[in-house]
Amino acid sequence: MAPRSLALSLLAATLIPVFSAAAEPPPAAAAATPPARPELNARQRELLEKFDRNHDGRIDDEEKLAARAYMRGMAGSGPKERYKKALKLFDKNGDGVLDDAERAEAEKAREEYQANREAVLAKFDKNKDGVLDDAERAAAVKAREERQKRRLERKDAN
Repeated sequence: MAPRSLALSLLAATLIPVFSAAAEPPPAAAAATPPARPELNARQRELLEKFDRNHDGRIDDEEKLAARAYMRGMAGSGPKERYKKALKLFDKNGDGVLDDAERAEAEKAREEYQANREAVLAKFDKNKDGVLDDAERAAAVKAREERQKRRLERKDAN
């Protein structure tokens, strides 16, 4: 075989798999819809939707890190720290234990916080990823500051 025809044959042999692979959809496109996971409960499905960025139906290591960082930021460092914060805020009689009334007040505050958080996310989370990025957070802060300014102006007018 002549060197020129050998070179052309080798070139063709290397390009055939490239072009045939290009005709197939990329794996990410094929995985855009996560596979059905009937074994997951509602909370697990919610977490999967929230943190499965590549939509492969699984939480990979990078997604786990993002989920853990998010959870730590939302919940503090853990249950002991949350209880200490609640004790500091709601232990009115200072006995170091939340009685029924104090616990009820703490639960009510938690529910109000959660409702407010959901309202803020609904209004300012433009990309609907469940987390406010810097621009979304700045818009929320600006709106809060404007609301506070209007309240003060109304209060001064009265």
